[in-house]
Amino acid sequence: MMRFIVNNFNVIAHNNSKIIGKLNVSFVNNTSFYINNISINKDFRGNNYGYKLLSFHEFHFNHLNIDTYKLHAINLTKDYKLYNYYKQFGYEYDYDYKMTTGTFHYDYDEIIPMKKKILKN
Repeated sequence: MMRFIVNNFNVIAHNNSKIIGKLNVSFVNNTSFYINNISINKDFRGNNYGYKLLSFHEFHFNHLNIDTYKLHAINLTKDYKLYNYYKQFGYEYDYDYKMTTGTFHYDYDEIIPMKKKILKN
């Protein structure tokens, strides 16, 4: 059984005996969260736990009027695996993101800025 522990704005998913994964976020501004880290224990990968962590976080913090989640999809191997993973959950390329030459020293497609708009009920 998967359970969640909330610590500030971060979430840890666990079952009774083992940590499944974690999601660390920070505020960008009053309406946006930035996902600093999402990780799933290798023993639990491939079971949509990453999606469940993201969904729980969106639901749990819905009262804060957050309307956008932002992240950087790491693409060092140029296979677009994380980019495509996040796309299937509603994330899209963040065309509003401004990357300056002083911000990162990577090729243009090694770090892909993405965002997801949250629909309010």
